[in-house]
Order: sequence, then C-alpha cells, then structure tokens
Amino acid sequence: MRIVSAWTKFNAITLLYRDGDNKFEQVIDYPVFRHYIIIGAGDRGHPAVERYTRIREISDVEYTGKYAKLYLKRAGMVYKIRDALEVAGVKTYESDIPYWRRYLIDTLTPVGTDKLKILYIDIETDDTISEIHVGRYPILSIACVDQNDKVKFFINENHKDRDCERRLIRDFYNAVKDYDVLVAWYGDGFDFPYLEERCNWLGIELNWRYFQKFDIMARFIKMKRMRSYALNDVALAELGETKIKLGKKVIETYLEDKQKLMEYNVMDCKLMKKIDEKFQITQILDSLSSKTNCLLEEVRFPTIIIDNMILRKVRELKLGLRFPYRPKSKATRTSFVGGYVQEPPAGLHRGILILDFKSLYNRIMQSWNISPETLRAGKEKIYVPEDDSAWFAKDIKGVIPQILTGLEDERNYYLRKRNAFDKGTPEWVLYDILEKVPKVILLSFYGVMGNPVSRYYHIDIAGSVTRAGRWLIKISKNFLEEKGYQVIYIDTDSLFVKINKDNLDEQIALGQKLTQELNDFYLTLLGNFNIAPEDRKIEMKFEKVVKQMIFVGDKEKGTKKRYAGVQTWDEGKKIEPRFFCKGIELVRTDQSAFALRMQRTVIDMIFNGKSSLEIFEYLSAQRTLVQIGQLTKDDVLLYKELTKPIIEYKTAIPHVLVAKQMIECGAEVMVGQKISHIYIKGPKGKMPIYSESYTSGYDQDHYWSHIIWPPSERILRSVFQDYPWETLDIKKAPKSRKKEQSI
Repeated sequence: MRIVSAWTKFNAITLLYRDGDNKFEQVIDYPVFRHYIIIGAGDRGHPAVERYTRIREISDVEYTGKYAKLYLKRAGMVYKIRDALEVAGVKTYESDIPYWRRYLIDTLTPVGTDKLKILYIDIETDDTISEIHVGRYPILSIACVDQNDKVKFFINENHKDRDCERRLIRDFYNAVKDYDVLVAWYGDGFDFPYLEERCNWLGIELNWRYFQKFDIMARFIKMKRMRSYALNDVALAELGETKIKLGKKVIETYLEDKQKLMEYNVMDCKLMKKIDEKFQITQILDSLSSKTNCLLEEVRFPTIIIDNMILRKVRELKLGLRFPYRPKSKATRTSFVGGYVQEPPAGLHRGILILDFKSLYNRIMQSWNISPETLRAGKEKIYVPEDDSAWFAKDIKGVIPQILTGLEDERNYYLRKRNAFDKGTPEWVLYDILEKVPKVILLSFYGVMGNPVSRYYHIDIAGSVTRAGRWLIKISKNFLEEKGYQVIYIDTDSLFVKINKDNLDEQIALGQKLTQELNDFYLTLLGNFNIAPEDRKIEMKFEKVVKQMIFVGDKEKGTKKRYAGVQTWDEGKKIEPRFFCKGIELVRTDQSAFALRMQRTVIDMIFNGKSSLEIFEYLSAQRTLVQIGQLTKDDVLLYKELTKPIIEYKTAIPHVLVAKQMIECGAEVMVGQKISHIYIKGPKGKMPIYSESYTSGYDQDHYWSHIIWPPSERILRSVFQDYPWETLDIKKAPKSRKKEQSI
C-alpha cells in the first residue's frame, strides 16, 4: 500500500491510501490518537500551563523522563496554546509538526512503496488581457495525459456562463480522482492555484488534498541551467520538439477552432511527460518519498525530509529525545566561521591535481559523533580541533551519525550494483535511481543542521563541523607542502596541487600516491581526538588531472571560485581533454550568446598557446563585427528573471520595462519567467525592448563596452597582466600595433 495524501479536519486525521488499483480513506479519530504539546517536566506547574488545564483545553498530562506531554482536547488549539506558552516563557518541543505527520512518526507508519499514479495536466485560460492574474479569468480547457499516454480533455462550452465553467471543473475533478499525483509545468505558480481560485470564485467545494500536486518546472530548474525555462524552450533543447503554434491568442483559438485548442493543450502535457521520463524526475522523487516517509509534495523541502528521518529514527531506537520548536520569526544567525578558502594566484597554470574530501561535512559528523544529544555528553569525550569548549560523546552513538552511515552504506551498495551493468540498460537505470535517493538526502543534511530555523541547530554543532573542516584542509595542505608540492588553491573541501610533471601517467600515479598517503595520515591523526579506529571516516579522493587552468584575478591575487580549465583524467579514468569552468560568465544564462562564444574562444586560444597579439587581432575583428551591426538577433538576446509581480517593482529596471511592453503586445507575463530583451539606441541612450519587437539596430557601443568585451577582458587581464587591453575599448581605437606578450 501507499499513503497518497493526509490531512486533518477538526480532531480527525485522514490518510488517503493507494492499494493496487484502489484508493481508500482511513480516518483516525479522537481519542484513538490525541495531539499533544511537549514541554520540560519542570514547567508542568507554570501558570500558563495551569491556566489551560483549568479551562480544560489541556485534558491530561503524561510524564516521559525529562519531558511532559500536554494532551489537548482540540487539535485546532495546538498552535494557539503553543504560542501562548512560548510567550509566557515555557519552552515547547516539536510543536510545529502537523497533527497527521505526528501520527505517522509516533506510530512509525510507513508511507509505503506502491507506485503512485501520475497525471500530467495543463489548463488554458481566457487571455484577453495578457498579464497573468491567477484565478481572475475563466478556464477555457483542461488537458490530461497519464503514464500510459491515455488522453483526457475537458472544454468549457461557454466561457461567459459560470455554470459551464463549474461543470468543466467538476467533470475534470471526478474524472481524475483515480490518480494520485497531478503534474504541471509551473504548476505552483499557475495551474494549481488557478484551479483552486476559480473554485473559490465559483463557489465549488472540492478537496484538492485528494491529490499530491507537483510542479515539474521547479524541479527541472534545480537540475539544469538554461536561459529560459518556458516549456517550449526546454522541449526544443531537450527533445527537439516544440509546442503547437497557435498564431493567435488562446481565447481566439477557443472561439474559432476548438479542435486546434485541444491539440495545443494536449501537446503541452505530452511534452511534460517526455521531459519527466528523460530526466526520471517523478521516479526519483517517488523513491525519495518512500525512503523518507514523506508525501511526494514534501520532498522538495530538505528540512521536512531530514526532520522526518531524525524523528522517526529517535522513535525507532526509543531514545526519548525531544528537539526544540524554533519559530522563524525569532531565529537569529549567530556567527561562526564557515569553510576555508585560499585565494589562488591569478593567471595560467599547468599540471594540477585536484584532490577532494569525500562528503567532508557528513564524514566529520560521523567521525566526531556530532549530534544534538552527544554535545558535551557522555563519560568519554571526542575533542574538536582548535576548540576546548566543545566536545562530543564517544560512548553514546549519535542518531545523526547513525543515519548518515546508513545512507552512505546504502548509496555505495546501489553504486556497486549499478556499475555491474552497462550504462543505459534497465538494471543500470534502476540502480541509478536508487543510488540518487540517499545521495539527495546526504546532500541536504549539513544545510539543515547549519540553519538557525532548524530544531537541530546549535552554534557549537554547526561551528564544530566547519572548524574541523577548516583544520583538516589546512593540515592537508601542510602535509603536501612539507613533501615539496605547491597547493595553489583551496575551496572548502578541495585542494588544487600544482606539480612539475607533464606526463599523464606520471600525474595519475602521483595523484594516487598522494591520496593514499593522506588517507593513511588521517587514520593516525584522528586518533589524537579520541576517535575510535572504526569511526575514522575522513577520506580524500583523487578527482581530476588538469592539463591547464586559468584563475581569474589581477596582479595582486586571484578571485576565489572563478576559473576555467581542461582536464584529462576524471575519477579513475583517462578522458579526452574536457573543458570545465566555474564562476565565470560561461556558466551564466543571462548573458549575450555572442559574448559567451567570444569568451570561450579567448580561453581556447590561451590554452592552445596563441600569443597576446594573435588574440588582440581576433578581438579587433570581433569588435568590428559588433560596430558594423553584423550581430544576429540571437547574438544580442539577453535574459533576466521576473522574481515578483510587476506592480511590486519600485524602480523601472530594464527587464520590468520590457515585461510591460510584452503585456501591451499581448504576450503572457508571469512571475518566474525569464524576460528576453535587447538594447537599441534610444533618444537618451540605450533602450531595452521586447525581443519579439526587434528587427535591427542594437546599440553597438553599449553591447561591446558593457556586455560583450568585459567577460573576455577579465580572462585576458588575468593571463596577460601587462598587456594594454584597454585599447580595445570601443571609444579608444588602438593607436599602433601592440607588442606581443608571452604567457
């Protein structure tokens, strides 16, 4: 079986189950399970507690060691009483957990592993007025496609008749009740709230908790960087397919050709389904939901995932631990030093080994047994580097290290199973999905532990993890430098080691040797802190051999997290030279395509040994192309995300001005959309316009000086630091041919 959804109404909890082809509800009513508030046992006699006992909102009290459970007569009073107690100075624990989730945790009820039935949906609305106002205008049609490609389509027979729209929504709701998950592109920002708002507007009462709702665009954004996340653009880039073009407004198609509207509407669902299948998005999240005992809607929130796993583990092990409620309004970030970064020397470097700690923060928490209940506890102490005030128990196994160890073991098991099959085979795909589930959880752990809003946050816990990380990376640097190697850059858990070897086989052998020596060193080193041999989990891995690398910066120093390189070895195998970069414009999606191509060409020319004079001549030619207006529309397109409704912007910034132009042209505009625009010459200088209105005449001076030239200039000034690149400024023609500067 599988829990599809859950909700609370009055004192009753409803669990909606999937059992094979059937769905059914289980109602847990009062007093089978009573909600409660947890306080310290010593606060039982506090006047605020006695007040709610006198008026019988608290029915009885149960003592459990250091804590007391205050059982309530009405679940709906939990948050009100909790807030009153907190204001009165009574600390509460875990009092923000929804009633139904509290039941699942306390009873260790599994969410289950049955597969959920998924339906891809898309709604079309009256777009007479193009600016999106969620729920304001009638729904014209709703299309659906399920996992088996079965199509459902619902049409509003008369968009001016409210009864017709009511019938449309009810027909849709009743027809899809057998499905568990509704998937939509930009669903959270449009389709789902639009349906609910129209129900409110039309006076229709429907239980939308009967489904899990999933915005597939929001998840895709986290997976892949693109210039635009419009469904048409993603489908074209990833599938080589596009939406059906209407050539007119949706309302006009609705009035003139309902068959065409259906095809258009259904195609959107089919494209969503294909994108989902290509990237295994709902498959992975379905498995993550089962693994973490979270509902599918909840797995987008790392705090809920980690909270669920820890609280269930505590319950399973019968540890009797409770964790404090932390109101967001009162959360304060007390400062502690984060990861260590050593700035690199700017310029071109050759022959670099990149060594990287395996899951550094998670391994630190496992090795030092870091968990809220082990902080300054136990009879035997594990000491923290460079801090005498914090220690962790050696004789009390922390719940968080236990979870982390289990997740790592599980991930490694599935990796071994996956790698036994050829990539792309059904077995490989299955184990690849299963491997990604613990990986997602592991990546979320420290972020939650270091968040002041988290109930598990403690400055000495978060600070101890980062302190140990800084100490480990610095002592690793000292270890390598004592052996005569130069560590030219450090970024939190990575060491960039410059070596005097050009032969790839020799570079690989040295990387493996240094990694093994470091790991042997850690085994001895961690014993100094009273860490048992079996718990010394710190491990370095040999990640890359880099043939050439550029660090961006100036004569004084390089800039952290901004570089480009070519690697020839990657985690265990030789590869064809592969370009990689971080922090430079090439990884940004809001830049001019021409500027990015030029920056990449400049980098490649440097890596290929071209002189400064050759690069200067190439750039002079590119500048001429810009000046004589030879760039195409695609070359000069820029993108900027609309992060809030237009009315909330206080200043007339370029992409907001363009968004207003789009509305005037009849185009849809919504929050989260990337606004494409182009700068032309206006009466008072550069002027942004809607890209669809552009025909020719971009502002050459602005594009070269402010958009196209700066990304390449930053690279060149890092490598050829004494060359007069300023003569490439469009306002300063070169007075003479420049002398060549070697790298």
